[in-house]
Amino acid sequence: MASRRKDRLSVERVVEPVEIDRDIEPILRARISVKRVVHSTHVASLAQALARCHGVDADGARRAGLLHDLWREAGAGSIIEARRLGFKRANATEEDGSDVLEDWMDGNPVLLHGALAAVEARERFALPQVWCDAIAFHTTGRRGMTAEDMVIHVADHACEGRRGAHVHEWRRMAFEDLGSATLALLENLVSNLVEARAMLWVPTVEARNDLLARFGSRQRPKT
Repeated sequence: MASRRKDRLSVERVVEPVEIDRDIEPILRARISVKRVVHSTHVASLAQALARCHGVDADGARRAGLLHDLWREAGAGSIIEARRLGFKRANATEEDGSDVLEDWMDGNPVLLHGALAAVEARERFALPQVWCDAIAFHTTGRRGMTAEDMVIHVADHACEGRRGAHVHEWRRMAFEDLGSATLALLENLVSNLVEARAMLWVPTVEARNDLLARFGSRQRPKT
């Protein structure tokens, strides 16, 4: 066990920067800002390292990391694309986008970007479905998160360039215990939403409760 931990820590120290895949680069640079391209390469680099550490497909992790924010800067265009793809939750088209936005999204079209990128990753780049799912839920998480889901979620929220008091701790933890690191990130996200008096993201709450049951130490509240 000690040697395995040592091996994982040594992998963490070598998060090698990736190059953008040639088939992805022109699409990425045409669709998102330079700043977000840099972020995406950081996500891909950490995702690849975590995938190697935890025994999942490193190439898929890298490509998913590069593609995860493909629709992040689309704005209201996300609503139009969601309608085109049939993400309808109501029969009539609504001016505020509520026909495609879930109630917990609170009118924010940015929360569609993962699902839209997942569709394009599958249809344009033939990314395996397990990595498309990881892209789809990289912002919110979901109940029953797979190793691939956790790799992309952690890579997005704890990669180089992310600020915050606990980012380095989460990154280190992810190489030792991917589930616990993901749980810590989701609990931080829930806390931030509560502090901001924002709507709680339903998939995030479900993901947190599920991971708490799988990886955490639960306590019953005193009544």
